[in-house]
Amino acid sequence: LKIIEHQGQGAVIYLKQEGRGIGLINKLKAYSLQDMGLDTVEANERLGFAPDLRNYGVGAQILNDLGVRRMRLITNNPRKISGLKGFGIQVVDRVPLIVEADDNNARYLATKAEKLGHLLLQTRLLAIALHPVNLDFGWSDREQAEWLERLCKLAAPYGLLVQPDPRPIAKAIFTGAAAIAHIGLASDAHSLPWFANVNGNDTLRGYRRSLLRILAELARQSELSGISWMVSAGENPLDRLHENLIGRTCDAAEFAEWTMNQPPDWSEGVIYHLQIQPGNHSEAVSSVESAAMLSNASHSGMPAVSSGDELELTPGNRAKL
Repeated sequence: LKIIEHQGQGAVIYLKQEGRGIGLINKLKAYSLQDMGLDTVEANERLGFAPDLRNYGVGAQILNDLGVRRMRLITNNPRKISGLKGFGIQVVDRVPLIVEADDNNARYLATKAEKLGHLLLQTRLLAIALHPVNLDFGWSDREQAEWLERLCKLAAPYGLLVQPDPRPIAKAIFTGAAAIAHIGLASDAHSLPWFANVNGNDTLRGYRRSLLRILAELARQSELSGISWMVSAGENPLDRLHENLIGRTCDAAEFAEWTMNQPPDWSEGVIYHLQIQPGNHSEAVSSVESAAMLSNASHSGMPAVSSGDELELTPGNRAKL
């Protein structure tokens, strides 16, 4: 609903298909089985049902009746896209549904990703925190949603996902941040030390270049006073912390030096912070951007683009870098 409100128009179609089509009573039975240790898919199967029995034909008819022929679908479930295409609805873009993971829903979300194919974050590469210019007031819920949407648009061209982290531990680690999120992959890649010595590994070098582009673009935002981040090879970097966290602060010029040619190796367990000072960082950030974008872009299969070039996300939907 927040996404639709922000866009100014949209539709929510409610279908009576509780429990992925097994009905409300059976869903309550499935909950009891989940309390005994089964996951959401195993519970459905124990009751004799397929993991997902939903059909989107009625929903497609409702959309047709409303005059909707082309749409941007808010979902993390690719099956919904294919389900609607079968009824003559053209899905021109998928809008990620940003899900806040916490200790209570982590296993449920993992099951959806692993067994139902949902596009949810499984491999975390970067925990990032955004610090507003006005530290006294922070951001409203709407402003946080807008910034998370910006992050999603920055990450999408590189096949990266964004997941917010509302947990108190995240707010305690990144003091003063108005929004905290993780950036990574939908696939479970186990270990991707992209932040270490990546010479000779085009895949890791591609991830490093993509994440540096995102950091460089954020460093251009006048609404931010700083950005902080922690690197990870796949696990949540906020879950396995040393007793004494190391902090390292740099200005934009130093950040540019890091990313020119071969940057120094970053380390897990370190909180990096980039101070953004309006009026003196544009040139340094441009250097960062140029180095990140133009260095061996062909090896990763990503196009080399410069600031102001357009990178096509989906048909009919273009975004400025």
